[in-house]
Amino acid sequence: MEESVLKKTPRIGVTASFYEEKNHIFLRVSPSEQRRMLGTLGQLDPAMPLVFLTQVDTRANACMYWLPGQK
Repeated sequence: MEESVLKKTPRIGVTASFYEEKNHIFLRVSPSEQRRMLGTLGQLDPAMPLVFLTQVDTRANACMYWLPGQK
């Protein structure tokens, strides 16, 4: 993790899930988390990359992942 780009990038942990459908990625955020997430986003530089730590949506039929060091 020390060498990971995730270590160097701002992260937001939210109760949310994601799924891909027809080349679009959808982020589903619970209503209670939306206000907190929007408040956090409003404080960040819009040009800075951002990582959302989420769960895979229950509608997804697969998930891809990689391990540190894999190319």
